[in-house]
Amino acid sequence: MNTRPDGYVSLKAAIFDYLRVNDFVTFAELMVQFPEIVGNEWMAIQTRNHVVWNGLTNDAIDAIEALYNEKRCFYWIVPPSVYVAFGITLNMPVFEGQHSMTAQHWVPVVLHRRAPTEDEMKMLANALVQDVNGWRDLKAELKKREH
Repeated sequence: MNTRPDGYVSLKAAIFDYLRVNDFVTFAELMVQFPEIVGNEWMAIQTRNHVVWNGLTNDAIDAIEALYNEKRCFYWIVPPSVYVAFGITLNMPVFEGQHSMTAQHWVPVVLHRRAPTEDEMKMLANALVQDVNGWRDLKAELKKREH
């Protein structure tokens, strides 16, 4: 771990060290491992409408964006069910593709030490579409049962 003589570890260094040991880290997992990153800010990629997480501190966002800009961590788009397994999701529509959006959508991602290959990107895109469609079908079925 990167520490100064006085024992201080920067948030950026602590997150990077955690990513070196753990693969495919969700924001939900980061919030459990680093409670000091829990805040009120949302983090977006590409545009303000591509929200990857809400409920972070500015320091956490700065640390993660710095790691990304330094190519020390990468965002892998994943199906929302990855976050459902943690019991924490965002209450907004899920991103479904590269189309332009006028409203905010959640882009569920995990953090990883390397960029996904082209084949991995295709696999993830297919999994995302199937997961979103499956969730949409399940919600429609549940609504039918309510009536």
